[in-house]
Amino acid sequence: QKTLDYRTIKHPQTVHIHPSSTLHGSQPRWVVYHELVFTTKEFMRQVIEIKSEWLVEIAPHFYKKKDIEDDAGKKMPKKIGKSVEMNGAGGTLRQLNNQN
Repeated sequence: QKTLDYRTIKHPQTVHIHPSSTLHGSQPRWVVYHELVFTTKEFMRQVIEIKSEWLVEIAPHFYKKKDIEDDAGKKMPKKIGKSVEMNGAGGTLRQLNNQN
């Protein structure tokens, strides 16, 4: 099974959901993770799916609605997309960059 890439905006970095995660293979669009593990790839562990609009509610001083607009309905090439990173409170947010 192919794993999907996640990417940050502020510090461009490609990461993947760790195979031991219950979210591995489920392809959530937005996630928060607690820890990165560096092996053959950079893997996120302790991952939870979130809704992108939660960012504006939780951190309006950092995120504006236009910054986190979900491009799911827009046609984009594979492996390209918007993503964001939010450090603090034990995690960093990632958005899926593959479009299905």
